Amino acid sequence: STRSKKKKLMMAAKSIASEDDNSIDDVDDDADDVSIEALTLLDADQMTQEEFRTLDAIVVRVRFAVNPEVLPLRVLVQFLTMGDEITIAGFDYELSELPAVLDADGTTCIDCVIPELLLREGKYRVLVEISSAPPAEAEDNFVPKVTETKLVPFKVKRSQEVNITPKVSPGMVYMPVSWRVNEGMGATQPTLGSSLSESVPDAL
Repeated sequence: STRSKKKKLMMAAKSIASEDDNSIDDVDDDADDVSIEALTLLDADQMTQEEFRTLDAIVVRVRFAVNPEVLPLRVLVQFLTMGDEITIAGFDYELSELPAVLDADGTTCIDCVIPELLLREGKYRVLVEISSAPPAEAEDNFVPKVTETKLVPFKVKRSQEVNITPKVSPGMVYMPVSWRVNEGMGATQPTLGSSLSESVPDAL
């Protein structure tokens, strides 16, 4: 069951974080190694939102449980158009180890922080994928050992501060991004992430 799977992952994560290797043996080999527990979109005031405006700050918060034995992991965040699922922008982050301090329930929380949402008015979806990170010498056909995905829809309304000319193709959009792991728990400092999208000045 989902509850049983989460409990097993919590046991593994807490075991590694506390340097207690005894309980890791209690985790079943057939348990899923990654479980995304929640995917939420936050505004600049850390409030959950389903609707934003162009140029608003947006935080994609991913809360997940993981078996530390499958680290490192690659966390991928993508903005997709609704319906045709065209990728507008993408960002990735590699988690090589769990923070020293986990959340109270044993999960890890990662924030993808975007200071300005450079999307025009419309409906979109956020895709989050957590998978095994490829080693440095990995081939192009590398297949991740574990993969977990989750989607959440959101809307973008026209901003009063910018005049955007509608176009047929949404294009690819470059957006600055930073990442936070278990923010506020003394685990890590904000870390500069990478953007998968290229800068296209007239993509909006």
